[in-house]
Amino acid sequence: MTNKKPPNGQTPKNQAKKEYSYEVITKDTSKEALLKFVLHCDPLVGDTQCQIRAIHLLYLYEKISEGNSLSKDEIKYINACLLLTDSKIHQHNEFGQVLYEDNDLEIVIQLYKNLTKTAITKRGAQVLIGEAREYISKEGQEFINAFLETEYPTGSQIRPFFKISEDELSLSSYRKHVLIYPQYAITKVLLDFLAEKNRLIIINLTRLQKINQTPDALPENYAIQKLTQQKLYYRTAQDASHQLIPINDEEINVNGEVGIIVSLYSYLLEDSADGVDSCFSIQDNAEFIEAFKTLNLVELFLTIFAGHIQIPSSAKGTLSNEYQEYFSVDIQEQQPNLNHPVTFQEEYKKYAKLANQYGVFSPGNKNNLSKEVAANIKHICIGSTNDNKFEI
Repeated sequence: MTNKKPPNGQTPKNQAKKEYSYEVITKDTSKEALLKFVLHCDPLVGDTQCQIRAIHLLYLYEKISEGNSLSKDEIKYINACLLLTDSKIHQHNEFGQVLYEDNDLEIVIQLYKNLTKTAITKRGAQVLIGEAREYISKEGQEFINAFLETEYPTGSQIRPFFKISEDELSLSSYRKHVLIYPQYAITKVLLDFLAEKNRLIIINLTRLQKINQTPDALPENYAIQKLTQQKLYYRTAQDASHQLIPINDEEINVNGEVGIIVSLYSYLLEDSADGVDSCFSIQDNAEFIEAFKTLNLVELFLTIFAGHIQIPSSAKGTLSNEYQEYFSVDIQEQQPNLNHPVTFQEEYKKYAKLANQYGVFSPGNKNNLSKEVAANIKHICIGSTNDNKFEI
């Protein structure tokens, strides 16, 4: 009698499921190796938490640098981040803007084989990716809530956004769930984390210009050219303002000081944004850079992320509709109190309306190339002053 294969690739009831583990990557847990691993990490998780991962990894880097031991969960977190970093593939345009990215199953299969001398199926690779994504998401939540408990009072309006379960607000990812949080709320936490220890922020600023090469060309078919690119360094002012202040090269360790890298793109605008005192229409690139340094970077960050979609339309959970309503903004609505916001929601709406004036974000346009935008942040991750991440 021959054994029939189970339908749809299901595992027979009397056969144990094969267990795979991504906890095989960081076999070398020396201080030097862990620092190298953490600085290398830039995992693709498929959620809305790249800001949280950047500060989480920076926290781990600082902890290791200070000679402190990592917990088993922290080592596991680094393993998961490495798997989702080394298996990441992406398609980008000539300016480094990512158009598509995912974790590649074949790379996972090869990585696993190289590390364990064990073959793994595509289904096994999918399991690894899903479990790594879910673990990173949940560990990120624990990390950020621990930070919030020390930095925000119990009654803070921002804390509830991070006290959620996958049943309340999440995205499906490789048959697992990753938690999602409003972009504006995450950005406020990022800025407070930077201020906590006067941490370094590295802005990789790229200026672009759209050129109409033919009279009848549509805006999305305009050619794009790079005008200039420059690294700018900032630290948080050590006063009540917590503003990000530009610093000179001699004020940092250009040979490897670690901080947060931000990839920021700006288009040369023909006219100043309506009602916005900005530098984005300055023609001369050197003058533009100097004027950019005078901007209130905290407000620019909040404006950019208020202009993004706060909760993906594909979000699932009992809070999905409630959050969609909470973060909806009527641009024409007149609310005088927005100039002096009291609540978290009023502050968000203030910056969301400012984002509309800047033209920060173009909903429904995946690569943001059909609309000239004053400024937009494409990616945030851990990095160092001698890092070439995002350079074109």
